Amino acid sequence: CSSLSSEIFTFDLVPKTDHYAKPENLNILSSTGLRLTSPKGTRVTELSGISWDADEKILYAVNDEGILYHLQLILKNKAIAGVKVIAEYKLLKKKNKKPLKKKWRDSEGLSSVNHNNGIKGDTELIVSFEGKPRIARYTTTGHFISEVKLPRKLLSKKRYRHKNKALESIIVHPTEGIITAAEFPLKAKPESIQTLYSASGKEWNFLSSKAKGSAVTGLEVLHNGNILVLERAWAGIKNPVVISLSEVKINSCNPPENCDVRKIASLSTTEDWLLDNFEGLAHFKDNQYLVVSDDNDKDFQTTVLVLFEVKPAGKNKISKKGL
Repeated sequence: CSSLSSEIFTFDLVPKTDHYAKPENLNILSSTGLRLTSPKGTRVTELSGISWDADEKILYAVNDEGILYHLQLILKNKAIAGVKVIAEYKLLKKKNKKPLKKKWRDSEGLSSVNHNNGIKGDTELIVSFEGKPRIARYTTTGHFISEVKLPRKLLSKKRYRHKNKALESIIVHPTEGIITAAEFPLKAKPESIQTLYSASGKEWNFLSSKAKGSAVTGLEVLHNGNILVLERAWAGIKNPVVISLSEVKINSCNPPENCDVRKIASLSTTEDWLLDNFEGLAHFKDNQYLVVSDDNDKDFQTTVLVLFEVKPAGKNKISKKGL
């Protein structure tokens, strides 16, 4: 395992002091800094979306440049002991099968289907893009399969609050299908109200974190069918970095009002949490999840991979259903 662990380093994001409030519904199992190099010899940076393939034991990751990575994880005693990049692919165009270019390659969110059915070789990836808002299906080697039809309001960049704040995150829900979210609320929405959008046109509104500059950067499905929402707040050097995790109860809503929200954790640099630009979120197993930070290809930032456990709010599970 030495070759695997050589690409990680100790990065303890938990405060060393005693003056912080420990989150009651969150347990940090492991946090690790990554210095990864692909088999092609390129440095791995700007990871923005991740998805765990339980059948293949591979963590898929996409970055802001339309590159897909296959990561192998080694865990010991519930801690990440090693990470290795075992493959690298460029996401391809649908026509000429050439790599995506410029605004078309800004891949941000990642999810998958057929990744936990006991069958190897049938996983498909679902990727959301920000530069040109859209969602597409890909093979695990980066070949285009098809576009996902979305509500018209999500396709126009003019509806977003910023040209670079579009479809940051995505999940495949067992009963609701593909669900995505904009980083910031659309212009037609109040700034304090975030919205989850399904590809079929359904919407779920919820109150976003109160931290200044809060944005939705990751989504996942909890065992009870509710949505785990990752929010990152950053509003300049005079403001703290705040990472929030919430459970949005999509079956406990009163349109057009908000869905009920359970606060899982709110971590802030004001309490000495060593936080970075966390964007990618993926279910790992049971109540365990992975989150990764986007280092923005900057030397002063770090790619951090965290394994954590969420305390469940309920015991009811929902049946799995394909797209």
